[in-house]
Parts: sequence; C-alpha cells; structure tokens
Amino acid sequence: MIETILLAMLVAKIKGYKLKPFFKSLYAYPIIIFSFIYIFIGISIFYDNYSFIKYEVWLEKIYILMFIPLIFKYKLYISSIIGSEHI
Repeated sequence: MIETILLAMLVAKIKGYKLKPFFKSLYAYPIIIFSFIYIFIGISIFYDNYSFIKYEVWLEKIYILMFIPLIFKYKLYISSIIGSEHI
C-alpha cells in the first residue's frame, strides 16, 4: 500500500502539483504510519513470523477508514463513491 502512496506522489510531482500542503495536513500522517506498519508486517511474514496475521483483518479496516477524513477535507465525495464500488 505504500507503493500506491509513492506512485500517487510521483504522478502529482510529474503533473506539477505541490506536495508540501499534503504533508502540512495532520490527516496524512496516520495513513503513512499505517503503511509502515504494513511494511513491518510484510517483513515479519517474510521471516516466518506469522503472529501478526490475526490482526491483519482489523488493521486493514482501520487503514481504509483512515481515508475518510481526507475525503471530507478535500471534498472528494463523488470520486470516493465511484472508487468504493470497485472494491
């Protein structure tokens, strides 16, 4: 999931958007922190430590719900409704 964030930042930079306002917002940091938690879980699974698997279902739901404040802050209601139908 971190690759999605990095890809979105790369596309925004190519299109000429500024990323500085995004990092000034406090809404972005929980998503970035959870992305690093997912990386940690992936690395631990790679090293045969499967103790975090039982929390994966709840962490995924929390991760998806963390996007709700960003949707309301940037008024992306229509885009998020369209995107949620593809899940």
